[in-house]
Formats: sequence, C-alpha cells, structure tokens
Amino acid sequence: DKYGNPIKDQPITGDARYLMLVGLNSEVIFGSMRRARAGDPAEPVQRTVDAQQPREITVPFSGHTSRTNQYIPLVYIPQAIGLRVAMSLGSSPYTSWQWARVTNLLCYLIVSCVALLLMPRYRGFMALILLLPPVMFVASSLMIDGMIIAWSACFAALLMRIIEHDVRATGAQLAALGLLAFALLCEKIVYAAVIGLVLLLGKRVATWKRKVVCMAWFVVPALLIYLPWHAVYGSQLAIVNIADNVTAMIHNPWRCMSAALASVFLWPSDFGKLPKRYGVMAAMLLVVWLWLLTRSVLRTRRRGLHAIAERRFAIAVIALILAEMLATAMFLIVTWNDVSQLSWFAQLQGLQGRYVLPALPLLPLTLCTAGTGGARTVWRNKSVARP
Repeated sequence: DKYGNPIKDQPITGDARYLMLVGLNSEVIFGSMRRARAGDPAEPVQRTVDAQQPREITVPFSGHTSRTNQYIPLVYIPQAIGLRVAMSLGSSPYTSWQWARVTNLLCYLIVSCVALLLMPRYRGFMALILLLPPVMFVASSLMIDGMIIAWSACFAALLMRIIEHDVRATGAQLAALGLLAFALLCEKIVYAAVIGLVLLLGKRVATWKRKVVCMAWFVVPALLIYLPWHAVYGSQLAIVNIADNVTAMIHNPWRCMSAALASVFLWPSDFGKLPKRYGVMAAMLLVVWLWLLTRSVLRTRRRGLHAIAERRFAIAVIALILAEMLATAMFLIVTWNDVSQLSWFAQLQGLQGRYVLPALPLLPLTLCTAGTGGARTVWRNKSVARP
C-alpha cells in the first residue's frame, strides 16, 4: 500500500453497486440513539444506488481497494444469509443491505437468548448488558461487533453455569467453551483470551487433562481453519508503516507502554464528550454491577487466602478486561499511530468505545464464587435468596 505495507490480494467478483454504500463514518456509537429516533440522514443518498445499472467488477483494482482480507469470511455468515436471500428475490441493493442487517440482528438475538438460558443466575444483569442501546445498534448493523458480544456472552454464561453447579463438567461443555473461544478468535484475536479462564476451574470440575482437551477444541480449529486463511489472505488495515513502527517500538518500549496505559485508564474521560444519556447509561450499569458484586462478596464465608481463591474468577476477569484493552491499545499504536511522533501520554488515534462492549458480558463472571463447595452451597441453600 502507499505506506509500504505488503498487501495480500483476495480477488472477489460482484455487482459494483454493493460497494457504494454511503454511511456515516465515525458515528458508530455516538449518534446511535439520536439516529434511532430521528432516522438516518444519509438514507436518500444510499437509495440513489438503486437507480444505477448493475455492473460486475473484480476487486481489488487500481480504482478500488479491498478490505475483505481483514476478517475471515466466516464471521460475516449472519449478514451473508440476508444478503443472499434478498439477492435471490431480486431486491435492490439498498433493500438487500437492510435484509443483511435484519439477519445479523436475528442471529445476535438467537445467540443472546441461548446465553440467557445458560445463565444459572444474574440473567437480568446479562440481559441489561445485551440490550444496551449501543450494543443493539452495532448488532443491527452490517458490522461483526454484535456477534462478538453475543459469543462473549455465551462463553461467559456457559462458564458461569459450570462454576456455579460445581460438579464435573461434561465433555460437551468443555468442547463448547473451546469452540466459542475459536469463534471469538475469528472475530478478533484479542477477545479469544477468555479461553485462559478455563484453567481456573477447580479439580472437581475439570482435571488438567480435561482442561487440555478443552484447549484442543480451541487450538485445532485455529490451526486448521484460521491460520491457513490468515497465511494466504489475512492482513491488517493500517495508516502507517507497520515495520517502521515495530522497529521504533523496540527502541522505545516504555514510551509505547506509557501511551497505551494512559489511553486505557483515561478512556472513561471520553464520556464527558458524549451526550448525557450515555453517561447515565454507563453509571447505571456500573452501579448495578457494584451492587451485585458487593452482595456476592458479603456472602463469601471464607477469609484470607481461601476467600481470594473463591473470588479468583472476579480477579481474573477484571485483569483480563484490562489486558484486552491494553492489547487493543498496543495494536492501534502499531497500525494507526506514528510511534516516532508518539508522546508518553498521547491520545491514541483509532481508539473507539465499541472495543469495550465485548468485555461487558464477562462482568457476571465476577459475581461467581468458585472452589470446593462454595458455589454449590450458595446455589443449593434455599435460605439464601437467588438474585
């Protein structure tokens, strides 16, 4: 490309009209609630493509680049279903886009309902997360972010079910955890780190041998499906020279780490730039989570190191969320920011609020009490009200 990064071509042939969608850039989350009420001001422009004659082209070419190799095609199956149905019915490009949005939303709702059914407790809290307006907005778009959130919710719900029941996990459950982590890997690599939480399961729930089997259900598809595709076609969209940035990072690791940490911990300050409703929504979610977490901690019957062991999933999930945000910031430093011009506390370019959304379904896991007898006692004790 023009920045000197190597490009892997993945030629795709189709109707040129489907590449002419005029959206509203940089309004993925910010204007979602306003646009839901007032409508999409770009709709008249988007509909003009219907009046154009069909024209078959193959991308990429000199006049049009291709971003099809940024994500493995499997992640677009929900949108592709609607698009294929609409095209087979002879629908216009604009109508076909809406079909794709509808099927993407339906797939999100189906997977989210499965997650809620798997939840042993705190279904209301998980539903609150899955129905947040920004979450529903990305779920009803052509983006993959909605399904990332849904798969993350499914993984968290299934793992929470295994922890709460505190009995030997079945082979099907462990296989499902591995495959759900693989689905997250296909969507975005950083979110697949949740597979590491399986290692915290107690011996009564899963021996080390069975944990390795669970990991195999994640690693084998990654080696057989994801890595071959990535080796042939996969590449990242960048607006800087990645090789130069990597070299600069090696010579200035602490400055890059400082900028990444500053971006992660100063991220909440961006709420001041958003409409008040977003701050209220974030505050509401935070208050509900802290209230449930306080109730859960007060129920812990052990003290000292035993209490820490019982709350290990809460500690691990919080650390994992911070690590995912830090890894995202480091990735953006490499691909979207000029490291040679980076200051110690720079505000990174490309950092978006939607990157936090897939981590939210992990919050119910912080409410789990793990360990021998702990979770089962709370679950089976009828004198304790189930929230």
